[in-house]
Parts: sequence; C-alpha cells; structure tokens
Amino acid sequence: MKKTTLFLFAAVLFSSLAAAQTPKGNRVLSWQLDVAEDNNFFAAYATANDACMASTHISYSWSDLEPQPGQFDTALMSEAMDPADIFYTAFGTTAELQLATVNTLFRVVPPDLVAVPWDAPLMINRFKILLDTVFAHLPHLQLDALNIGNESDAYFGTDASQYAAYKNFLDAVFPYAKQKYFELHGSPLKVGTTFTYEGLTKFITAPLCQMVNGSTDVISVTYYPLNPNFTVKAPGVVSGDFGKLVALYPDTTKPIFFVECGYPSSPVCLSSETLQAAFFQNVFDAWDTYYDHVKYLSIFKLTDWSQETVDWLGTYYGSNDPVFLEFLRTLGVRTYPGSGAAKLAYETILCELNARDWCAVNCSLSAAKESSPGGPALVAAPNPASSQVTISGEASLAEWLLFDAAGRQVQHDENSRQIDLTGLPSGLYFLKMKTSDGRLFVDKFVKK
Repeated sequence: MKKTTLFLFAAVLFSSLAAAQTPKGNRVLSWQLDVAEDNNFFAAYATANDACMASTHISYSWSDLEPQPGQFDTALMSEAMDPADIFYTAFGTTAELQLATVNTLFRVVPPDLVAVPWDAPLMINRFKILLDTVFAHLPHLQLDALNIGNESDAYFGTDASQYAAYKNFLDAVFPYAKQKYFELHGSPLKVGTTFTYEGLTKFITAPLCQMVNGSTDVISVTYYPLNPNFTVKAPGVVSGDFGKLVALYPDTTKPIFFVECGYPSSPVCLSSETLQAAFFQNVFDAWDTYYDHVKYLSIFKLTDWSQETVDWLGTYYGSNDPVFLEFLRTLGVRTYPGSGAAKLAYETILCELNARDWCAVNCSLSAAKESSPGGPALVAAPNPASSQVTISGEASLAEWLLFDAAGRQVQHDENSRQIDLTGLPSGLYFLKMKTSDGRLFVDKFVKK
C-alpha cells in the first residue's frame, strides 16, 4: 500500500477544518444540475443551492438547436431555454453557457454545414443567426461566460489547420456575441472555447490551444484526472495539475474557468466514494493556492446519471467499455435512485465551503474531523482489535461502512453494531457511521 494513498484518505476524513483557508473572494462556484430518479428539478436546485451554487453550466449543441438548415427546434428552446431564463434570473443564479459546434469527438453543426470550412462566410453568418435566436430566448440570464465549442481538441487532434480555421471562426463571431449581449444587459460578456485539460497541457497540442486562446477572454477547461483506460489517477495529482495549467496561462487578466471538474466513484474505475471525496478536498486546496488565476469552477456533477442515460451515451460515443461507462455513471456526488442520496463527496464539499465561509452551509462531517469534550456520539472499540469491533454510543445507528486504508469499502451493515473482522488482513481501517437523524461519524482502528 502506498503511503500517499493512506495520507489522502486520512486527510479527507480527519484533517482539521480549523486550518487556514482562503476566503471565497470573487470566485464563482457552479454546479452541473441533474435530477435524480424522481425527476424533481426543484429539489436538485435546492440541493445545489445548499452547496453555495452561484452559477450553473448550461450546454446546447448547434445541431440540436438547428436540426435542419434555418429551422430551429422551437420546442427545445421553449421547454428548456425559456424556463431557464425565467427561473435562474428570478433566483439570482448566473450561468456559463456553452454552444457546442464541436462536442468532444464530433462536429455538431446543421447537416448542410458538415463539410463547410470553419472560417467560411456561410459558417460564420449562420452562427450569428444562431446567436440571435439563442439570445432572444435568454434575454435576462446573466452569463459568467459564453463558450463556443466543447473539448474541441479531441476532435481536431494535432491538425494545425483545423485550429487555425477555428480561431478565424471565433475571431469573427466573438465580437458579434459581445455586441448582442451588451445590447441586452449593458455589461460586457466574457467569451471563450473549451478544451480538455490534456489538450491544454500536452506537448503537441498545448501550443495549438494557446494559439486559439489568444482570442478568448477566459481559459475554459474540462478536468477529469484519468488514466487512458478511464481508471482514476490519485487525488494528489490535483495541485500539480492546477499548477501546470497556471504556468501555461499566468495572465491573471484572462482567468481560468474549470467548466467541468469531476471524478467518478465507481470501484470499476479503481475509485471509491472516499477517493472521490479526497479529490474534491484537493480541488478546494488547489483553488486556494491558485486563487488569483482560477475564478470559476463547475462541479460535474450533482447527481449520477441513470443507467438508461449512460447506455445512450455509450451508443453516442460508440463505446461499450465498462470502465468508461462506469466513469460516466458515477460522476455525481449524489446517487440517482429515488430522490438521490449524498455521497461522501457531497458532504465533504459542504465542509470545504463551510471552512471558507463561502455561504451559510452546514458541515455534517465536522464531528468526524473535530474532537468534542464528550467525544463523538459513536465510537468503535477495541483498538487495536483482533476478531471483532463493537460500535458503542447513545446515538441511533442507521448504517455503517468499513473501508480499508486504500479507500476500498470492505463491509457494510444497517443493523448490527458488531463488526466481524474474520478474514480481513491486518492493517488500518476506517469506519463511517451514520445516525438515523443524518449525522455522520468516523472512527479508525487497527486490526492486529
């Protein structure tokens, strides 16, 4: 077992929240809103709002908005854009709006433009008409940024001519978008285009992305620290990754926007709820370090996708790789079934926000991280233990989960206060205990 893995896991559950944290300042926290199985958007919004949501990530593909040349999907706009304009504006929530001309692996433009060069007058003029239509349906919504294109580097690859033509396209449509927004709001609009973290930082594609970003107001990035096989990297890579991006884009007048920032929780991806929680703790620590450069971060995502949605995405991307599909399915910090339930990551995010006085937020993990005069309400004994551990305390126990030092769940029970250690290897274990009134306590012990 690597010592770094143990350290990261212990840091999530036991590090003191009294340590110095950087206050919120002018940073913006955004959430990718997704509903649970009950399809209750208002509950999802309230849950994200409880976690200090100031902005949300909204994305549309050009080909969805204009499925046929000159024919816009009025149903999509009236059922999605119009309510968003009214609801978010009424509740003071801003948005980062993404209009995808490219969506990762695919060019998503109307069918008659599929073979048209990016910088052709026809392409540029048609996109300006799209902007007219979109802003007509979002006349009130305040935008933190407009990003045109999503993860375009995955589609362009290393073709320098594609990047150059796309930059010409952006140079032509950015001023028009800014003008339209200013006419509506009387305030400036930040514009950008979204690349993957890998595209922005890899030796071959980094200069191509930098060339395109010479035209933008923000550096927009999607960030998922994964290996090529979609298993997770250790949460400890976050600080170095943030630092590498800042080194490439040191100009604080052109802020970095993490428009998607996520980490799966599935064991199939060699992850867990504990590692996902550790990732977000590392994200907030890195955000503190690079406060002057990173001004916007969107947590991707609030709730896991349904299996039906994941199956559709697998078909869309042409992949039945179970690791990739589990990566997609478990990106939420809350589960999908029923009305959804918080994973450890959601609770950890609340505590990170609480430590920085981000907004009025409760931290249910505080009892696990801070000692109190009477000790925690639930404890595990004896420590060290040989064959059995007993949970004691007056609080009503709802369930417990046992993790090894690598963050893998090894046992779970909803009734018994006795934990049978037979068959478990010697070493350090962490016990997460939930009470019937929703409180969370964590204890640790060593099996001899």
